[in-house]
Amino acid sequence: MTPDGRRAARRVRSLMLCLVACAGLSACGPGRPPHRPGRAPVPPAPGPDDLQGPAALAIDGRQVYIVDVPAQVIRRLDLDTRRLTTIVPREPVRYPVDIAVARDHALVVGEINRVVRLDPATGGVTLLATAAALQRARYGGMLTAVATDAGGGIHLAGFDRVGRLEPDGTVSGVSAPLGTIGDLLADADGTLFVSVTGPFASLQRILRVGAGGGPVTTVVGPGTPVRGADGSPQPRVTAPYNLAVDPHGHLVFSDRTRILRWDRASGTVQVVSAQHPAEAAWAGLVVAADGTPIVSDHFANRVRRIDLRSGRLAALAGRHTPLPVLALPERPSTYPYPVDETCSNDPGDAVLEVRAQGGRGTPVPDAAVRLFAPDGAATRDAAGLEIKVMTDRDGVARLRLATSGDYALTVFRPGYLPAVGAVRLSTSCTARLPVPLTPAPLP
Repeated sequence: MTPDGRRAARRVRSLMLCLVACAGLSACGPGRPPHRPGRAPVPPAPGPDDLQGPAALAIDGRQVYIVDVPAQVIRRLDLDTRRLTTIVPREPVRYPVDIAVARDHALVVGEINRVVRLDPATGGVTLLATAAALQRARYGGMLTAVATDAGGGIHLAGFDRVGRLEPDGTVSGVSAPLGTIGDLLADADGTLFVSVTGPFASLQRILRVGAGGGPVTTVVGPGTPVRGADGSPQPRVTAPYNLAVDPHGHLVFSDRTRILRWDRASGTVQVVSAQHPAEAAWAGLVVAADGTPIVSDHFANRVRRIDLRSGRLAALAGRHTPLPVLALPERPSTYPYPVDETCSNDPGDAVLEVRAQGGRGTPVPDAAVRLFAPDGAATRDAAGLEIKVMTDRDGVARLRLATSGDYALTVFRPGYLPAVGAVRLSTSCTARLPVPLTPAPLP
């Protein structure tokens, strides 16, 4: 390989490492990348109790528990003192995806392929459900969400099903397939609220599932009308995801960068807060006893509260760590994945067709595909919404951009290691990119 080729390869490897840190999908080392002239200063390396990528949240009185994905730890935030500490378990908690508070104030932690009970006072860890039990429950050996109810019940969401975890570690009352599940919330009587995501807007909704996998009804669906605090019409619901309940029993949920509330009595949806930065990535949502919504802002490494009067955000924990600048090579000579490109003489957009593949080339559906510009900013469409596409049942996702250039790419699906790389797109051309995904190792 020529010296220029080696330099380009090193730059691509640097890009991949930066992008993993940017996406918050794996832990980064304690070192700091070198500062490049003309670039913004690199923030200091995080300390042992600093947030690195807050995701799922749970609340118990004045204590908020935070899943910090890159560090694979559970943090505790005291709302009175604003003190952030790390819960040190007696044995590792690996690949946590969701968390809930049990009736005895212990934590129920859902890992990708098992469920454990974590005592926040002593750090004791007790196994509640194994990967084998989840396999028998047709969960595919992979969890996406956990929830607890006031009666002490523990409920689980697999890839597309929900069920109840029994004391003997088995899963009962498994529902029929509901679609790709984003979050789960349980009522005291065992009724479940489930947010369902998917590659098409028609699939994104909030479902109510009766106890024991009973009747399924849609409470918030595509195009559900939304009203502002003054009763004025607002943009309709498009992508409900994180779920919580307020002190009055109403359902609070995130819809892209908005926080909305569904009134149980009237069935209407009202805006709680919409004054959020366009790059916000709400990865967790809880509601305090006084009705204040609290969200985890994954990419900004912060936990924030939302003022109910003004709808504005205020930081509770974490420090602002902007997305790192991606060191894309100026003239890259190689990319991690081969690209097959076809072009037309007619003017048109730049199109990227990603094909996510598992073992032996099998398609991987419902993988999230995202593109980042060289300055680290997420790509956006004409309406200002981030371009994020899910692969279909054939493992294919198509992204369309109005401009050509070099872009960084992430492909991620729970249960797999994240795939990262770079691609050069040209207007009036379609680039086809096969992306291999490797299953995440079992704990």
